[in-house]
Amino acid sequence: MSDKDFTLEETETRGRVVYREPGMGEAESTFSKAGANLLIIDHTEVPEDYRGQGVALQLVTRLIEHARATGRKITPLCPYAAAQFARHPDWNDVLAS
Repeated sequence: MSDKDFTLEETETRGRVVYREPGMGEAESTFSKAGANLLIIDHTEVPEDYRGQGVALQLVTRLIEHARATGRKITPLCPYAAAQFARHPDWNDVLAS
């Protein structure tokens, strides 16, 4: 798994970080945009073939990096993302209050 395997796809109102390997399904973490400065992580899904490899954490980590790079905050509605925010206090700089 390398950085090039993760892709950020974004529209005006939504987006996702996707992980793909040839011949396998997609893993994704999706978000909605609430205004210009807030991303709401609403879903993270990892197919069985990818489980136990840290793919879900990497998806959310890419969203944290994206938020930092673009000056945005994040509200983690997705239970997985919320649990990861609780485990990573170093992400508090992008956590919406």
